[in-house]
Amino acid sequence: MKEVIGTCHFCGRTRMVRVEENLTETEENEADYEASLQCTCENSKPWAEMEANINYAQRYITNQLKATAEVKSILSEAVSIIGHGYADKITVQHGEVDFKVYTKKSKILVRKKKVIEEGMAE
Repeated sequence: MKEVIGTCHFCGRTRMVRVEENLTETEENEADYEASLQCTCENSKPWAEMEANINYAQRYITNQLKATAEVKSILSEAVSIIGHGYADKITVQHGEVDFKVYTKKSKILVRKKKVIEEGMAE
């Protein structure tokens, strides 16, 4: 880790933040991302809370949810989509299991439900 100067995306304030030692070009904005997370300006607070909710839900999917790696990847992306406000609810059906990602009281929830369908008599 190294300390660099990052700039809040919302108010432009700068602050010292810790980032990984060898950042690639695509990670150059990591310092600004961290500065925005740590900033106390009015616009950064709800954004930082939303980012924390996204990260929490994604860690839950990665570490605790029982599902295939492919389903976990899709659900993790669904969390990001919902967290950033592009959708209200996403359902992923995999075999006999429904996975639902949605928000409730500003939290992102991931639910797993086994679906049992009864056959219809002909």
